[in-house]
Amino acid sequence: MKDIRILYVEDDLEFGRLTKILLDQEEFYVELARDLEKARTSFQAKRPDLLLVDLDLAGLKTGLTLIQEIKKAIPWFPIVVYSSHVDPATVVATLNLGVMDHIGKDCEKSVFVAKLQNIVRQAYHRTSGQSPVYELSPMTTFNYNNCTLTINNKPHKLPGKDADMLNILCVHCNEWVAPKEICFFMWKIDKNIENLKRYAVNLRKHLAPDTSLSIQNRHGGYYMLKTPLTL
Repeated sequence: MKDIRILYVEDDLEFGRLTKILLDQEEFYVELARDLEKARTSFQAKRPDLLLVDLDLAGLKTGLTLIQEIKKAIPWFPIVVYSSHVDPATVVATLNLGVMDHIGKDCEKSVFVAKLQNIVRQAYHRTSGQSPVYELSPMTTFNYNNCTLTINNKPHKLPGKDADMLNILCVHCNEWVAPKEICFFMWKIDKNIENLKRYAVNLRKHLAPDTSLSIQNRHGGYYMLKTPLTL
């Protein structure tokens, strides 16, 4: 799980530090935030790969507020609750918000780590039983089922990895996508970000006839499909 960055929101500093040590030993990278505002700031500034959140922050269940805010803004984002509140009503409430798991703090540590590792694999190996057709602009569509990009009614078959990269960018269009998520989707393993450059170059060529679309990149290997539409 090397390079997986976890934002851990926990107001009990001692418990948080012990948990961080445990996860650091498993090659997660953990940042601690002790309250709602610090969690918001860190999430916006650094965009972790996974949010691990306690429900009680300063004696209030403001962890639920954070979950609701992030799920509203980024519905796909992987969130795990790590809390002493394991009563059925609370667990059902958090699962209904779309968290990937609700783990009790009394969970055996090896099981806790195994659960997080499994959640990361699920979150970054997203595949769909359906093959969506994306409307990227008024003149362009992309059908992942048959890897066909159609611009101005002219269909063009994309090579497999070009299609894979375009698909994961379509899933998160107009949002920056981390290189590890793209790599996991394309190859099922993490790879050097240099491997993504040539596919990004290919996609720019494929999309060139539609000037309203662009493949953007920023430092660290992040990519974004910029479209005039919200998919």
